[in-house]
Amino acid sequence: MIENLIKYINKVNIDGTEYININNNVVLKNDISKYSSSKEPSFKLEIDGLKVKRYDKVTYECPKCHIESTIGAGRFLTKKSEYCYKCKENDPEKRKNIVSISKSHIRNIKRSLL
Repeated sequence: MIENLIKYINKVNIDGTEYININNNVVLKNDISKYSSSKEPSFKLEIDGLKVKRYDKVTYECPKCHIESTIGAGRFLTKKSEYCYKCKENDPEKRKNIVSISKSHIRNIKRSLL
């Protein structure tokens, strides 16, 4: 899934230097850190030979709503969904369920106080 998201990266901010229009220069590596106790590989990004650290910022365009979002590289590499948080939170059915659960929870609290 992360392989699909890489083509939506618009810019990366590495140590205060902004790299724009980098789609052809992004390399996804599956490396094992020498300090890792689990010895399981994890994804790493490289742009023109520069390693992108966890706290560097990645700006990408959501494939569903086409809104730009900026998140940390560590969070970008561990995304479980192709969509941005705005798309996931604006789902009308999810909002309806949350409202009904909240209302029932408030009713239960009021009943227990009486």
